[in-house]
Amino acid sequence: METGKLGDWEKAASSNLPISQFPNLRTSERLSRAQCYWFALALVAGAGVRLWVSTLDQPIDINTFWRVATAAAHGRSSYAEFPNAYPYGPLSMFYLGPIAGLLSALGLNGIGAFHVADALFLSLVDAAIALTLLRPFGMAVALIFYLCPLSIVLPADRGHIDNLSILLALGSWLLIRDTAKERSTGRVIGSAALIGLSLLNKHSMILWPAWILLWPGFGSWKKRLLFAGVAWGLFFAGLLPFWLTPSTHEGVLSILRYRGLLYDVPFRRIVELFLPSQVVQYAFPFPIFHDIMFLWLLAMVGLGAYVMRRFAGEGLLWYLIALVAFSPAAAVNYLGLAVIPCAVFWRRWPAMIYLAISSALVICSRDYLGNQPFMFMPAYLLVMSGFFSHNCMIWLYPLLYDLGPGGRRWPEVTALFRGKPKTAGGNRESRKLGG
Repeated sequence: METGKLGDWEKAASSNLPISQFPNLRTSERLSRAQCYWFALALVAGAGVRLWVSTLDQPIDINTFWRVATAAAHGRSSYAEFPNAYPYGPLSMFYLGPIAGLLSALGLNGIGAFHVADALFLSLVDAAIALTLLRPFGMAVALIFYLCPLSIVLPADRGHIDNLSILLALGSWLLIRDTAKERSTGRVIGSAALIGLSLLNKHSMILWPAWILLWPGFGSWKKRLLFAGVAWGLFFAGLLPFWLTPSTHEGVLSILRYRGLLYDVPFRRIVELFLPSQVVQYAFPFPIFHDIMFLWLLAMVGLGAYVMRRFAGEGLLWYLIALVAFSPAAAVNYLGLAVIPCAVFWRRWPAMIYLAISSALVICSRDYLGNQPFMFMPAYLLVMSGFFSHNCMIWLYPLLYDLGPGGRRWPEVTALFRGKPKTAGGNRESRKLGG
């Protein structure tokens, strides 16, 4: 970019206003040839690290994906083969199966070869996310996401395919977030279809259509209902054949019933400050959204109503943050869902702290790289400290504090290097959205 000139993103950051005050946010200056080379080199280097990580171990998650891919390559459904062990949607079988089939045709039938091939595919997904982030947010945000250890280790070591869902959701959001453009029916349907495909891969975005329904600036109720109908309709239509087949019916239920592994999370602790766990357990006996899940649903929808009225241009970012912060259970792979918003908000201290300690967790955890001999001492110290994913999730709550009516308050990380501890100002008028 040209030196001495601020792009729209830099102007937004320096003003300490919400980025939604810049609906046409673009890094309008073209990257110089040298910057393009450095960015391409970073993409290649990041892919190389991912492939190296994939050669270190074959954990149980990769074994599950390998079995799913092998079954799909032979025309069998993973929901019939392992009905309670696969929480991902049917879309995943349509690309894992061809990967296994191609490897088999090449005579590479082992799990190690599949692990490397899967890591290569997921590296391309991450590179696509970085390229998608490049234009609206700039090279720094794209590289923070792409080179963050969370983004490297989760897919490369365990083969987690969540980022494909996030890529589809990001593309959907960029189609509709520009408040200066009329949202045509075709644009609305295309955006909703991407969300439907995202849900068919992993249902992390299941409540995003509800947030769109709560966005007054999106358009008429007809357009909002069209978006939600297409997104949810495509999702349930994709599950319907498996639901109607007796051998795969239980596998579909396992998707909807999926829960994390750790229940000592910040959201539960906050709820228990006001309601004893016994009351929560018996007060909300609803199917699927029962006990704490019902309160999670209320928290997500309530925050969505607030965000989409005031900060709709940042809507997807806050949705991903809330999805992790309000999670009623946890697993380490959940932490990767908040990498993109924290990369966008990297100038804020809580975002940088979250990325730093979450990265340290996946590097040192014995469930990830900590089981390697060269990581023995860091892994031992991590076990002794009792540090786990809920300790990382706590740092998303200070970031949510930026949504308060008084304006952005968290000082910028870059202020430390400028010599001025600049804090965010803002006023009530600056909190309003054009959308």
